[in-house]
Amino acid sequence: MNCGLLDPLRVCREVEAAWRVGAVPLNAAEGFIRQIIGWREYVRGIYWLKMPGYEHANALGHTRPLPWFYWSGETDMACVRAAVTQTKQEAYAHHIQRLIITGNFAMLAGVDPHALHIWYLSVYADAYEWVELPNTLGMSQFADGGLLGSKPYAASGG
Repeated sequence: MNCGLLDPLRVCREVEAAWRVGAVPLNAAEGFIRQIIGWREYVRGIYWLKMPGYEHANALGHTRPLPWFYWSGETDMACVRAAVTQTKQEAYAHHIQRLIITGNFAMLAGVDPHALHIWYLSVYADAYEWVELPNTLGMSQFADGGLLGSKPYAASGG
């Protein structure tokens, strides 16, 4: 769903035009366009194909509650503390902080993936469910059993 701020096709055409006049290198334009038209549309397709039941996918059977430090930032784990603190201050975090730091911890700790999904929707100003849910359940938590991605982030080098 387009919320009216940006039209993906228009943005991609503007990036292509910038490449054609030499304002951006080909690899940057291609990567950006592929991300917008390719990956995001794939994620959106998964969301609309699998909803409404997809929201409660839990292939690994994780049931632990979300730890309190996701809200407070009070933990001895420096990387998690930094990610949660930034989230509290800015209502934003880069993909690395979101899915790899807070997400990997949640998956390895056996946190209920739906609880993490609700937390992401609650704390990030740019979290739209159609993109956040598949990324959380599929890439970070492997809760969809491999539908979106072939392995969880924790099984790769990042």
